[in-house]
Amino acid sequence: MNFVSRDFLQKHKSLLQNTVFVFALNALQRIFGLATVYVLVRTLNQDQFGDYQFILSIVGVLTIFSLPGLNNAVMQSTARGMEGTFRLSLMPSFLSSLIGSLILFGIGTWHLLITHSDLSLAFYVASILFPFAHSLKRWKAVKTGKEKFSSLFLIEGVFALLSALLVIGVSLFIPGAIIWPLLVVLTVPSVQNLFFTHYLLKKIDCNAPTEEKSISYGIKTTFYSSMDIIANHLDKLLIYTFFSPASLAIYFAAERMSELTKSIGQNLAAVLAPRFAKTESYTDRLDRILNFFSIGLGASIIIFAFTVLPWIMNILFGENYIEATPYAQALLCTVAIGNHASLRNRFVNSKLDEKSNRDITISMSLIRIFASAVFVPIFGILGAVVATLIYRISTVVIMHYIIKTRYK
Repeated sequence: MNFVSRDFLQKHKSLLQNTVFVFALNALQRIFGLATVYVLVRTLNQDQFGDYQFILSIVGVLTIFSLPGLNNAVMQSTARGMEGTFRLSLMPSFLSSLIGSLILFGIGTWHLLITHSDLSLAFYVASILFPFAHSLKRWKAVKTGKEKFSSLFLIEGVFALLSALLVIGVSLFIPGAIIWPLLVVLTVPSVQNLFFTHYLLKKIDCNAPTEEKSISYGIKTTFYSSMDIIANHLDKLLIYTFFSPASLAIYFAAERMSELTKSIGQNLAAVLAPRFAKTESYTDRLDRILNFFSIGLGASIIIFAFTVLPWIMNILFGENYIEATPYAQALLCTVAIGNHASLRNRFVNSKLDEKSNRDITISMSLIRIFASAVFVPIFGILGAVVATLIYRISTVVIMHYIIKTRYK
C-alpha cells in the first residue's frame, strides 16, 4: 500500500505541486482582497461602495473588447509547444481594447455633462488604464501553458500584496473617495502586464512556432464568451439601475463569499487545463475523479455556509451588511451544485472545439441573462439569487449532455 502511495505521488508530483501553488496563490489573493473590502466598507458609505462596484462591473463587461478568449487559446498553444502564438495575440487584443476605452470615456462624458456626477472622473481614469490592465494578460497564459505555477505564485502574490497595501493606504488616508482605490486597482495590473509582456517578447524567439488557427479560435470564443461576461455582470447593473447603489453594495457582500468558494473549483480546473489540453478523450475514469472532487467540495461548501459563514460575514462587513448573510448562504449552495459542471466545462475549453464551446457558452449565458432580466427588476437581490440558481442547474444539465453526446 505504501509502495502504491509513493508511486502515485511520484507519478503525479508535478500536478500536486501545481495544485498547491495555485491554491496558495488563490488563498493569498483572497486574503488580500478581503482585507481591502474590510477597509473599503468602513471608509465608504453604502452608496459610495455601490458606485465603486458599479464602475468595476462596467469595466468587467467591457473586458469583452480585450478578447479574453485569447487567454485560453494562447495557453493551449503554449502547452503544445507553439510559444509564438503569444506574439500573434497581442496586437488584436490591444487594438480591440481601445473600443472599451472609448466607451468608458463616453460614459464619463455623459456623467460630466448630463448628470454632473463625480463619477465622470472615475470613468475617465478607467478609460485611460483599461487597455493596459485588461488586454495584456497573455503572459499569464504562457506561464500556465508551460505549467510554471510556482513563477505565477510569486509574481501574482507580490503584486496582489502591493495592490492591497496601496488600496488600504489610500482608503485610510483619503476616506470617502472612490477614485483613489479605483486608480490603484487599475494601475497595479497595468504596470504588471506591461513589464511581463515586454519580458516575454524579449525571451520568446521571433521565429518561435505559432498556431495561427488558435488566434481565430480565441477571437471566435471571445464572441461566445462575451455573452457569459455580460451575464455575470447584468444582475449587478440591474440592481444598481432599478434599486440603488446601496442595494448593489449589499448584493456584492453576499456574492463575495460565493465567488471566493467558486474560485476553489476554478483553481483546480486551471491546474488541470494544460493536462486536459493533452488528453485526447473524456474517459469514465476521469469522470469518476471529477465526481469525487465535486461531491467532496460541494459538501464542504454547504457545511461552511451554515456554520462559519455568518460569523465571517459579521466580522468582514459589519452590522451594516448583516442582511446580506442569508443571500450569501443561498448563493454558496448554488456554487455547490455547479462545481462538477465547471470542471467538465474546463475539459471542453481545453480543446479547439469551437462548436461545443459556442453551444455551451451561448446556451448558459442566454439562460442567465433571461433569468436576471425577468427576476432582478421585480425582486431585486432575491431575484438575482433565483436567477443564479436557475443558471447553475441549467449548467449541470447542459454539460452532462455535451460530455455524453460529444466526448464519451
